Amino acid sequence: MFDIDKKTWIDILIRAGTVVAILLITFIITKIIKYFLKKKLIKNDSLQFKFLIHFLTGLIYFLGFFSAFYTIPPLR
Repeated sequence: MFDIDKKTWIDILIRAGTVVAILLITFIITKIIKYFLKKKLIKNDSLQFKFLIHFLTGLIYFLGFFSAFYTIPPLR
């Protein structure tokens, strides 16, 4: 059906693996940062603290998704 050579398949698998790895690292970093922020700043349970956690989480996910999509040439 599709005539794709071995080099193309390897390239596709490497890019897919890179995207999965970047998203996994993004998820792990987000969990670590949320854990440390909650542990260190547990005394301050204000709206500013919750905003800081959500802002940093969103920023990390944004950077992670951006870098994952940037590894795919048609999406640049």
